[in-house]
Amino acid sequence: MDSSAICGLIASAAIAAKLLNKDLVKIEQAINISVSFASGLLEGNRTGGEIKKFQSGWAAQSAVNAAFLSEKGIRGPEQSLEGRYGLYSAFLDGKFNPSAIIENLGSEWLCSDMRFKPYPSNYYTHPGIDGALKLRNYGIKSEDIKLIDLIVADPMLRAIGEPLERKQNPRNAYESKFSAPYTIASALIGGAGLGLGNEDFTDELCLEPQRKLLMKKIKVSSNEQCNKIFPQHAPAILTVELKDGKVLKKEIFMNRGSKELPLTSEELVIKFESNICDILKDKEIYFLKEKLLNIDKEDTLSKIYKILRF
Repeated sequence: MDSSAICGLIASAAIAAKLLNKDLVKIEQAINISVSFASGLLEGNRTGGEIKKFQSGWAAQSAVNAAFLSEKGIRGPEQSLEGRYGLYSAFLDGKFNPSAIIENLGSEWLCSDMRFKPYPSNYYTHPGIDGALKLRNYGIKSEDIKLIDLIVADPMLRAIGEPLERKQNPRNAYESKFSAPYTIASALIGGAGLGLGNEDFTDELCLEPQRKLLMKKIKVSSNEQCNKIFPQHAPAILTVELKDGKVLKKEIFMNRGSKELPLTSEELVIKFESNICDILKDKEIYFLKEKLLNIDKEDTLSKIYKILRF
């Protein structure tokens, strides 16, 4: 299942109802209603298709609809989460830990553990990208590479390495974002942004002969060492064997953008500008950058909203 589309929907419904200045009963009803909208599968990550990128948007839309329905007095089932046919039964075989859900609720905030993705691709591809970027500093060229071996955790393998033939031959830009072979090859060849950027994911680059040849040399597997680290981090071991017999290896057990290895303000600005440069004018980008970096000092967010409302 797609946790962003399912869990994100429920949390967003509660937030939307809260922003409507509704009481606890209305917030509860927004949650109960939202569960009926919960859906989202990850098969597209494995075998292709562009539909997954819509799922988070549908979740946000459904969350707002649930909040408005709650406002109008529409009710959802009281046991929408834990009931016999509720969310936990539908998606978790009825297995859940109630204490984990309510422990420190309202006193412990997880914003400090928020992870910023440095690259515009599936999170599980990131440690392979990090390893490739580090190895690129050795000056290796794609034509000097004999074989590349990527080892990850089992859940990561299923998302970015299987079926391998498909992952070695992404058909378009969207599929390439879920391909370990494509992202590693692109990082070794050289990319934009923070190492790989939006410009590196195009339909044309999927067909580039240099990348296609290098992708064929990349194998993906899993082991217990990575399984033990996952899901606290998305780990990877990247080994590159050169044609002259030399072997280069990088172990990535902490992810760039995590609490342990946070992106700097400068890196966040680079990511922000690369994401927004095709939508806003330079002066608008500069204004937003200055405002958002100092948002704690703002008395009102109306000017920011005005620019971001497309």
